[in-house]
Amino acid sequence: MSMGKGLEELFAKIPKIKPKSLAKSIRRIYKARIRLAKFSQREGCFVVLTDYTKCLAPACGAVSGMTRLGCPVCRGMNISWGVCINTGKIEKDRMKCAVQEHEFITYKELKKRLISGQRFLDGGQIKPVEITLKSHFKD
Repeated sequence: MSMGKGLEELFAKIPKIKPKSLAKSIRRIYKARIRLAKFSQREGCFVVLTDYTKCLAPACGAVSGMTRLGCPVCRGMNISWGVCINTGKIEKDRMKCAVQEHEFITYKELKKRLISGQRFLDGGQIKPVEITLKSHFKD
């Protein structure tokens, strides 16, 4: 089965991925996961994933990472914004989410924990960034 002439021209314009750049991006993700794992093993240090929501309906309680207007399970608008904190080991496989075992807390609770001296690293980015009161909470 042959593709149409238009499709062949379109595919010819797409730049091919060089193996060197692909290997470089895989290595960058692997190094970031190692950094997250080392950070989470320290006392009082946690890896978080920001911009999560939790449905406040007692029967639902679904936690989701999608930026949305309501809960996708019960379609309710009663949601709370916050972060997911790791409670177990960090997953080093790049095809899986780094934070496999997690606990949901709101941004208010995160701020209280930052004030008490705990440290948090945002693991939802390629280059993990530490969350601080000065840069992330403008009061």
